[in-house]
Amino acid sequence: MKNIKDKIKLFEGLLTREIAKTGPNYVDLDVTRRCNLTCLGCCFHSPYVEDAKQRYQEGADIDPGLVRRVVPELKKAGCQLIVIQGAGEPLIHPGIVEIASIIKKAGLRLIIITNGLLLDEDKATAFIDMSVDALKVTMWASSPEQYRLQYPGSDESNLGLFLDRLKAVKELKAQRKSRLPNVCLHHPINRNNFRTIDRFVDLALSTGCDSLSFSQFSPVWQSLAPFALSREEEKEVVATLCRVRKRLDSLTVPHNIDNALLRYRLGQNVWQNLPCYIMWFHARIRSDGAVQACGRSELTFGNLHQMSFSQVWNSPSIRRFRRQAMSCRTLSGLRKSCDCDYCCFARDNMRIHRIFKWFAPFSQ
Repeated sequence: MKNIKDKIKLFEGLLTREIAKTGPNYVDLDVTRRCNLTCLGCCFHSPYVEDAKQRYQEGADIDPGLVRRVVPELKKAGCQLIVIQGAGEPLIHPGIVEIASIIKKAGLRLIIITNGLLLDEDKATAFIDMSVDALKVTMWASSPEQYRLQYPGSDESNLGLFLDRLKAVKELKAQRKSRLPNVCLHHPINRNNFRTIDRFVDLALSTGCDSLSFSQFSPVWQSLAPFALSREEEKEVVATLCRVRKRLDSLTVPHNIDNALLRYRLGQNVWQNLPCYIMWFHARIRSDGAVQACGRSELTFGNLHQMSFSQVWNSPSIRRFRRQAMSCRTLSGLRKSCDCDYCCFARDNMRIHRIFKWFAPFSQ
């Protein structure tokens, strides 16, 4: 939340348990369901989940016209940040530069999450010139051998192209004397790469990335379960991340290791001990215009092709979701349609819960 006024409005809404008094602080914008890679761990395009891959290719690309209409609504509602991510690779959208420009011209912060392979000079230059705040570039592998495991069916020479793209962005930023976008190299951790985290850090530093982030792999589909870590392997990762944190801190390289360690500490069944406040501070807009709580939920609350965002934000269906998700006892009832394992919003939920739990007995 930007200021004390926004925080007060948030808690005023929480006390009703249903009606938000302010809009989402940030919004995920899913601009396409198409992708140029088949990452092993992807719940949308992994070759291990062919049914899901076909399902999520339906709906194609978001209409830039919808983005142009909705972005001012989001800003008016109080949104400060838009994160372009979702079921596909954002840079595959033919209008991605236009979409980014719409968001930045509206005065909102913008993060683009990408696999980096399509980050050519033209796109990189455009993002630098419009001051996109961050490019979060995901990489599952740190060697050609690992690349073959993590990207089944993909050309392992893509790793070299990926590294060249990162170095080129650094050079373009230097040429244009710009600090933005911040380039964050993101590393999902699974059974194929959990013992090579140090090598990944070396790769990030050698390409001049500005920051690093890590996340644990959670298998949304049962077919992906063999690639998840055991509890003992998770303990090994925690020890490694604690050591890596010291190294990065000594180099003054920003990272998200504290957040990653929190998610490991809370564990897979975080929903048993922590309520979900996601639809008080966040929303996801799918490429077909549907509004969801997050990418791990199948529930939809309305479509922006038929409704304004303000109509959706306090619609009866969202109000029911908010009330049900605010208690661990009733939150379990959402498990059939929401995959809350290793929730990536745990830190935000915890920040709210630390305060609201004292007021919850007095809420409606």
